[in-house]
Amino acid sequence: FKVLIIHNFIKGFILGEITKAQLNPLYIDPGYFHNGYGKILLGLFEEELIRNNHNYITVSCDKLNRIGLSFYLKEKFKIIAEDEEEYELKKQIREKQ
Repeated sequence: FKVLIIHNFIKGFILGEITKAQLNPLYIDPGYFHNGYGKILLGLFEEELIRNNHNYITVSCDKLNRIGLSFYLKEKFKIIAEDEEEYELKKQIREKQ
C-alpha cells in the first residue's frame, strides 16, 4: 500500500497483493491526472513485484472506467479476459527466469 500525499492531502494511492502479483485499486484524484503520479505509483508496485520474483502484474478494470483502461493500455497492459462488467489485464514486467 502506497499513498500519494501533496500539501498534506491524500491525492492518490495504490494497493496490491504481492503474492498474487495483483494490482487492486490505483486511484489518483482527478485534479491530479496527467502529472505522472499514476505511473510513479505503478512503478513502485512493479519494483516490489520484481523484488519478489514475479514476471507479470494483473489488474481488473471496470468496463465503464475509460480513463483507467486507457491508462493501463498506455502502460503496456494487454486485455487477457473479460466478463460483463470488467476487463482483466496483464503486463509482463520482466523476462521469465
